[in-house]
Amino acid sequence: MVHYRESRTTDHNVDRRNVYESYSDITRKVKVDVLSFDGKIDATTFFDWLVAMEDYFDWYEMSTIERVQFAKMKLVGPARKFGQTVTSNLKRMHQPPITQWEVMKDRLREKHLPSFHKGHLVDQMLDLR
Repeated sequence: MVHYRESRTTDHNVDRRNVYESYSDITRKVKVDVLSFDGKIDATTFFDWLVAMEDYFDWYEMSTIERVQFAKMKLVGPARKFGQTVTSNLKRMHQPPITQWEVMKDRLREKHLPSFHKGHLVDQMLDLR
């Protein structure tokens, strides 16, 4: 429920704090989920998954480390195997684990985005100029 505050000029001035509290209540009550990503090389599926992940993260206001941990749980099949291999390689080379969502997205893009699609995206971006 959105609460309105009293106003001398109009009854329609919204108390933003109450709206924010109402929004916070909604985010705790509404169950939002994201499909898993299986690592199949399909640029549309991959981008749809990334957008869904970003929407989920925004909805639940997740920190970057929470984003990485949640995304790891949403990888299945070849994508999960790739993630485990990256983690093992970093550990073996005494490198820190991936804790930044942007870094994880870059690694996933390198693996799961076909090279011809990368060139196509660059062409599209240049056409926008």
